[in-house]
Amino acid sequence: MKRYVLILIILITSFALIGSVLIQLYWVKKGYNLKEELFDSSVNIELKTVVNELLNYQNSEIPNKYKRQDIPCEKTTPVIYKIKPRLLDSLIQKKIQELDVSADYAYGIYEDSTKEFVMGHYQGYAEEVKNSRYQASMSCATDNQQYHLALYFSDRQGIILEDLNGWVIISVVFILILIVGFYFSANTMLRQKKLSEMKNDFVNNMTHEFKTPISTVNLTGEMLLKPNVLEDKEKIKRYIRIILDENNRLKKQVEQILQIAVIDRGEFKLKRNPVDIHDIVSTQVNTYEVLIRERNGKISMHLNAEDHEVVGDRTHLENIISNLLDNANKYVMDTPNIHVYTSNKNGSIVVSVQDNGIGINAENQKQIFKNLYRVPTGNIHNVKGFGLGLYYVKQMVEAHGGTISLESEAGKGSTFSIYLPIKQQNYEEQQE
Repeated sequence: MKRYVLILIILITSFALIGSVLIQLYWVKKGYNLKEELFDSSVNIELKTVVNELLNYQNSEIPNKYKRQDIPCEKTTPVIYKIKPRLLDSLIQKKIQELDVSADYAYGIYEDSTKEFVMGHYQGYAEEVKNSRYQASMSCATDNQQYHLALYFSDRQGIILEDLNGWVIISVVFILILIVGFYFSANTMLRQKKLSEMKNDFVNNMTHEFKTPISTVNLTGEMLLKPNVLEDKEKIKRYIRIILDENNRLKKQVEQILQIAVIDRGEFKLKRNPVDIHDIVSTQVNTYEVLIRERNGKISMHLNAEDHEVVGDRTHLENIISNLLDNANKYVMDTPNIHVYTSNKNGSIVVSVQDNGIGINAENQKQIFKNLYRVPTGNIHNVKGFGLGLYYVKQMVEAHGGTISLESEAGKGSTFSIYLPIKQQNYEEQQE
């Protein structure tokens, strides 16, 4: 899939996802508004019902249990002065129960002009009650003066949302599922695209790496068939040596690919024995010293670890150091200056390979140990490889119970450090 097609698919899907989320949020808001209107209407209707019931008491004889003894019962006396506050309280409580509301509330009757309360339970919420949206005029139950019955809920929004909680939760869950599903789908597509590009690069690199030794062997073989070469034993030996070297190079490349395949399948098994890390480092440094000197560079060892014996697979440990030295040499564009350090830290031996190469920026450092990943080198085309080396190193270091770290800055070189534990159980027990 072409990159622009993938980007177009992600953009279209993103637009559809955002549209779905907005529509979902719209209907949730619509549901909330409808519930709010219904609740407000119900509360106001119940308040008017309370006023009507108080009016009924005015038009009939007030039972003694609800009649205030401190107020003379004259016809001109408003009903609110004739009735005990507990009557109003019982009526309000009854209507709240009918509304099936369990939240705290406050209420009161106040005179319109003076804003003074006549009765009610409004302590701590006086202003809120006066300014409440739930008001009922008591003009029909009073004479001359204007009174209002007001009701206030401390958690009005929570009451409205209570019945919508189920729908809101379901909507949020579906929105989250859509977002998470889209994220993983887009991420998977991008990773697959990147993996496809890496595999194509790998195939191209592998083809180039294999063609070089094959062409060299073929050319050398043709030289050996020439009569003048057959008469020169020194030339024969030199050409045979070239063929053997290129054959070993090709064999090493094939083995590296096969090793990665075995690692990915999880089928490798370490052959653990006591191994002297300093011995491995010295051997590998001596091997690469020739290549580095050919480039007028130098490589130096600083073997400072006092305890340098681990239990591990010598072959893989040699390959680990070899890969680190090979990278240090390959990614130095001018004259190589490589340092290898060893030290002891927290029960481990630390082997660090420091170079003066092109370095690695922060973005690529996060990817450097992934399979088939190669650091982009711009217009530099002489850096060969499959993108398997550091992946192999990381897998083998971790298989030995260790870790690997990287310190690098673009243009200022890199330092790879591996930490291998020294204190291990007897290797014979590990073999069992």
